[in-house]
Amino acid sequence: MKSIKIEKTYVNWVINLDEQGIRRLYDEIKKQIIGDDSGKTKIDFKLKFSDGSTLNTEEIEELFSEENKHGREIKDLVFISKNESESKQAILTFGERGINLEIVGPDRQWAYITKSIIEDRIKSLKETRLRKGYYLLISGIVIIILTYFFSPHLQSYLPQIFTYKEEGTRQIAAGGLIIFGIDILIFILISVMINKLYPNLTFLIGDGINRHDKRIKTRSNLMWGVVIAILVGIVVNFLSKIFKI
Repeated sequence: MKSIKIEKTYVNWVINLDEQGIRRLYDEIKKQIIGDDSGKTKIDFKLKFSDGSTLNTEEIEELFSEENKHGREIKDLVFISKNESESKQAILTFGERGINLEIVGPDRQWAYITKSIIEDRIKSLKETRLRKGYYLLISGIVIIILTYFFSPHLQSYLPQIFTYKEEGTRQIAAGGLIIFGIDILIFILISVMINKLYPNLTFLIGDGINRHDKRIKTRSNLMWGVVIAILVGIVVNFLSKIFKI
């Protein structure tokens, strides 16, 4: 009998995968793939860790007993469910590159219904958050604003920032190149930090819960730091104009 295969990849979805979410996905996949044929069907889990090691198990409780400690963090989780007697199969992968859902079934209607049900369950785990690109854009704007406010006060510590030609045009000089280089370096560091603080996939298992809580606290502190830095820049610029510093 010819089978139908449907596959879809979800990119840039922000998912916090905790024990409750995994159990609900497990129950949904089990219901759709296994049904009443539990004697001939199994659900396997495959874990991949940051140290390159892997773990294959049929026991969901073994999954939750993982320490998920630093140096051996969970990076990928794969659900593999097969019902050979009815030619049904579902493979759901949560990984750093996104989420992939593969459904194989005896007919098109069943395959699309199963895909829709599992997809809805994944959507229930989705966190509403700006994409990383927006954070990078905001960071770039903040760097430009701070450079505008602070660069006039750095002229006495740096070589000339601009040179002026006879026709009145302005050209960036050595001091300006130094400031530009510093801005680029800061932007690269912020990009690395954003990737660390805003992962698309977080496994809230074991030590992963504490790491997630620390990331949230660090995000809040950095946000306030950015706000304070902008306010300080505005105040310094305002006072320098009043007192002609």
